[in-house]
Amino acid sequence: MKLIKQHNLIPRFTEYSNAPAVHCGETAFSYAELDRRSEKLAALLRSRGAGRDLPVAVCLERSADLIVALLAVLRAGAAYVPFDPSSPPDRLSFMLADCGARVIITTPAFSSLFAEAAIIVEPNQSLPLTASWNPPDEDDLAYIIYTSGSTGKPKGVLCHHRGACNMLADAQRRRPLGPGDRCSWWTSPGFDVSVYEIFSALTAGAELVIIPDPVRTDGAKLMQWLAEEKITSAYLPPMMIADLELWVRTHPGESRLRRLLTGVEPVPEQRLANIARAVPELCVINGYGPTEAAVYCTCYCVEGVSASRRNTPIGKALDGVDIYLFDEAMTPVPDGTEGEIYIGGVQVARGYLNRPHQTAVHFLDTPYGKLYRTGDRAVRLPDGNLMFAGRADQQFKFLGHRIEPGEIESALC
Repeated sequence: MKLIKQHNLIPRFTEYSNAPAVHCGETAFSYAELDRRSEKLAALLRSRGAGRDLPVAVCLERSADLIVALLAVLRAGAAYVPFDPSSPPDRLSFMLADCGARVIITTPAFSSLFAEAAIIVEPNQSLPLTASWNPPDEDDLAYIIYTSGSTGKPKGVLCHHRGACNMLADAQRRRPLGPGDRCSWWTSPGFDVSVYEIFSALTAGAELVIIPDPVRTDGAKLMQWLAEEKITSAYLPPMMIADLELWVRTHPGESRLRRLLTGVEPVPEQRLANIARAVPELCVINGYGPTEAAVYCTCYCVEGVSASRRNTPIGKALDGVDIYLFDEAMTPVPDGTEGEIYIGGVQVARGYLNRPHQTAVHFLDTPYGKLYRTGDRAVRLPDGNLMFAGRADQQFKFLGHRIEPGEIESALC
């Protein structure tokens, strides 16, 4: 199967046409239907002023309509800003004011969360199809995802098409997907891994299958669902890996998984190796990367022969990505010595929205090019792979989400 590498996140609808595209409960869209619905909504968004690099807020539950909305924003040339309806209203209000979106795609159930001055668009509204449109370029903004902020306020990361497309091309090279594959969606749309889950399916012509909420956090039920739905590609957070290990060992031959992505937090290598050994055709990828570098920018493919008691390495840089380990003076450290991770190359985001000072602190112009300073630490092993070694500051992860103590302190004060 040929390597899929494209310049934006918009699926090749006509190439896949009648293949199944999205499945959620009783709702299922083919690529042709997804094409029709998303372009009609895109026409409406363009009529409301959506365009290149402009933010459009999307506040919908995980559903087929949400996929239509995200694609419509991209087809309008704009950047989507995912709002999780379950987030505290104060956070949603701050995000809306901060990103400056004048158009919100949502439903009446959630419209009360937003200012009356905003233009509310429902996902099933549309205008008649319009004439041809100009697809976004690789350097155009694709999405703005809000992460925790050390100052007490979340900050929006400005992410372009190029970075996400590079990450997806690497995953496609390691284990190709195509029509006939079924890819699950586990994360919240406000979590950057959702970019991988959604678009690794849709840019390859595979079917995106949305995991029902009652199943998502129940390990045993989720593993059974993955098998019954014949899921071939999935992301699972570290907290679900033990459940998968147990399930594949006690249900030999039942898993259809062929690509598994995990990461965000350390995972024992032996556990992933056991899974790889139990499902021989499975490609197990441990990915590392902040939102500021397009989901993951290094990865390590786990073999089924490991007998290691260590945590899984975070691997080597993807093609087009540069990884540096520096000391406090920004001098490269020797192999085997702990250093802070700096990221360069095609996946580095533009910076933070409306945060020039924080952008200047973390996105640096250096003799090595533009680098993102992560605050993460690592050691380069003798085989060239990186081993994560913790944080250089107080930030920590909880269930895959970055937590800044500054936000907690701000709320308490």
